[in-house]
Amino acid sequence: MGAFSPIWKDIDDTSPGTPYIVDSDGWGWFFVFILLSIPFLAVGSALVWTRNIVCAYPVLSAAIYIVLCGLFGIVFYGRRSFRHRVFGIIGSMLTLFPLGTAVGFYIIPYLQTGNLISVAFDFILIAAILIIVTYFIFSICNLVKNGLIHFVLGIVFFAIVLFMVVGNLSSSTDVNWEVIKQIYKF
Repeated sequence: MGAFSPIWKDIDDTSPGTPYIVDSDGWGWFFVFILLSIPFLAVGSALVWTRNIVCAYPVLSAAIYIVLCGLFGIVFYGRRSFRHRVFGIIGSMLTLFPLGTAVGFYIIPYLQTGNLISVAFDFILIAAILIIVTYFIFSICNLVKNGLIHFVLGIVFFAIVLFMVVGNLSSSTDVNWEVIKQIYKF
């Protein structure tokens, strides 16, 4: 009776025509699955908390996010070796806006209407992809040290993500612009 025996072994060993008797093999897998679900539940809990704040104060939340993106750009382009710093700060903001756009117009509305675990999984995938692309853009711009290039890359990245979010809102039956207006009380 092993804790990590193959999960369906007892069903496979049951002879045809005989009753199936449950044994205690494989009970360890239950705890492994419980442990694997904890990060998704933690992300889901954080998303629900964030959703409540953003839905209660949408304009304030957007303003805080914009200010934080601007501060990050100021810190990133604060070194003397960078050229075109103003364009770089705006480019930094445009590079960071897609994550806020995806959360505000995709994750939070689906969180209002969907399953918590599914949305948490979607958020982890979307956030991972956007953070990797954002890191890649910031790494390139740190090597090039030119804010104008960062501005152009930020516009392209933001336009692509905005196109995808608007396309999703236009084609989705669950979440559309009317649902967004109701969620954010516009």
